[in-house]
Amino acid sequence: MACGGRGDAVRMRQPQFSAMRQPPLIRQLRGILAEYPDGGQILKELIQNAEDAGARDVSILLDAGRTNRDVGDMAPVYTKFFQAPALCVYNDAVFTEQDWEGITMIYSSIKEEDKSKVGRFGLGFKSVFHITDYPCIISGHKMLLIDPQQRIDRVTALFDIPFLHDPTEGLDMNHFYNCLGGYFGVDQRMISDGHYNGTLFWFPLRERASPLSDTLYDERKILDLLDGLKSEAPSILIFLRNLESLTVFTAKECYQRTSTFGTHEQNRKRASFHVRIKDAEHHVQHSREEFIANMDTNNSDVTSMTDYFIEVTKDGQVTDYHWAVLNYFVGTSASGQFLTLINDKDICMSPCVSIAVSLDQSRQQFEGHIYCFMPLPKEGSKLTGLPFHVNGFFALSQNRHHLKWVTDEQKMQKIYDKNVLWNQYMVTEALPKAFKAIYLYLVQSAQRNGNTNEDIMNINRLIPDVANVLDKWREFMLNALSLVKSEKIFFCRHLNAWIPLQQSIFASFDNLPRHLDHVRSSVKKCLQYMGQYLVEVPDETVSTFKQLFPGQVTDVTPLLLARYMRQNMKYFDLDDKAKLNILKYLISDADVTKLENLHLILLASHDWAAFQQWGEPIYICDEKIISLFPLLANRFLAPDARETVYKSGT
Repeated sequence: MACGGRGDAVRMRQPQFSAMRQPPLIRQLRGILAEYPDGGQILKELIQNAEDAGARDVSILLDAGRTNRDVGDMAPVYTKFFQAPALCVYNDAVFTEQDWEGITMIYSSIKEEDKSKVGRFGLGFKSVFHITDYPCIISGHKMLLIDPQQRIDRVTALFDIPFLHDPTEGLDMNHFYNCLGGYFGVDQRMISDGHYNGTLFWFPLRERASPLSDTLYDERKILDLLDGLKSEAPSILIFLRNLESLTVFTAKECYQRTSTFGTHEQNRKRASFHVRIKDAEHHVQHSREEFIANMDTNNSDVTSMTDYFIEVTKDGQVTDYHWAVLNYFVGTSASGQFLTLINDKDICMSPCVSIAVSLDQSRQQFEGHIYCFMPLPKEGSKLTGLPFHVNGFFALSQNRHHLKWVTDEQKMQKIYDKNVLWNQYMVTEALPKAFKAIYLYLVQSAQRNGNTNEDIMNINRLIPDVANVLDKWREFMLNALSLVKSEKIFFCRHLNAWIPLQQSIFASFDNLPRHLDHVRSSVKKCLQYMGQYLVEVPDETVSTFKQLFPGQVTDVTPLLLARYMRQNMKYFDLDDKAKLNILKYLISDADVTKLENLHLILLASHDWAAFQQWGEPIYICDEKIISLFPLLANRFLAPDARETVYKSGT
């Protein structure tokens, strides 16, 4: 063995290097489709992509006609991209160079480190392969055709729009115009100008199984997707930063033009559904821009309250919806652990949350949903059990269907998963701050409006019913109500005052026998006469506060009412019927000792005497005997009170 000196070079044996083998593109895409279930989330991803691009308007078109489907095997190779039936999605934003790069990525995204973007996984667009084998994208100066079944170096074909009329191998412009011509500004002028002012996606529906997918799509399946989108229409725009309108169109054979350029676009398609933010260009647009600007320039917390008036047109019928939306950006108020995650480049998400409250009196049962700017799919009977929608820049599962939560196995262990921790802080720290802000805003708004019944009802609905809230959201509810309970959150109508939980007196009558329901109004009137801070809210609200804050809730009982009555004689002013009802309530728990010194004995003279252990006796007789002693009417119990006093056992 030779040993070299210091100056001698020693030859080192090198290992053999190689790259990791990757599966073929088709197999990767099939894997994505398996992770990303087929369904309405496909449309939401395309809408989210438009939102991230800064679009204001999105249109979705179902072309149910048959175009270029029977051209034969000798047709130019790219004709398969220009066929109908097809799904078309248009938005008024133009692709950037980064967008062109990102749309061809697999399992990565150019948005991964951009806190302002939501579609961060590079999977959203790939879900369209559930629908089609041949997506076409037209935007700005380019047209891109994607065919994953081609060899790896020919998967994408990029065309320059100014040169589309030049002879191009595999491209027949008559087939192009027959299919796309007249839709959303796709025409000869577009090519003459050399630019498409927007972005158009064209997805010919898969009618035969292919190596990419066995899933087939027809008109009915697309209509089902669109129906799911329509059901979420009243709230689909309220958490977005850019989009202001969404329209769904349909087109069939009878709407097709008879010549390549002869028929106007409106004769080809008709709107079946439209949702828009009313007056968006003035009120909402300014509010959105101001909130984003403040987020970018401030380290402190930022709040923004916006009223959204949504107009939904469906089958010719117009319906309006009113939402109060509170956006909250967590800044310097963040706890130390939360602040660490906010600054963690691995997370790269914004500590921004929102709450939306429906202000429509017509609603009956309101079901709160979870949004990550777009509504997440509903899994199970309910998503939260909360009476409002919640939104946030949450860490989602790979298929963007649900939040990443602590698993049952992790509950007894320390959590190291940053995404799970992020969601915990968003739900238990950020969202409670937003809840407090929107609650106090609605109280201030009610005061400005003169505390109308409508305003009070909307505020009362904000308190969740603890029995209805899912376990995962209980901690949010506890933290949220802990933040507001010391604020003036309850309205005492007879005193026209907003008061905190500590001063409030509720009347839920938990243990009142059903046959005594008629005494409730008299008990409430008695409390009001005595100047007590009676708050009338749903029984579920009282139950929620009792369970979350035991010992801190004052709910009237017979014993408590008797104590108030001994301290305040204003109950004397009640009418006879009300006083008798009060007596029935006080003895409903079978404890008569509390009646001492209360003037609740109705005499035949129509005066009232007190219950006392010592003093002049009061006689119980029928009316005939009482009538024989007209000057002693104050010594007899009034016949009207006989039954109640008998039952009291006094």
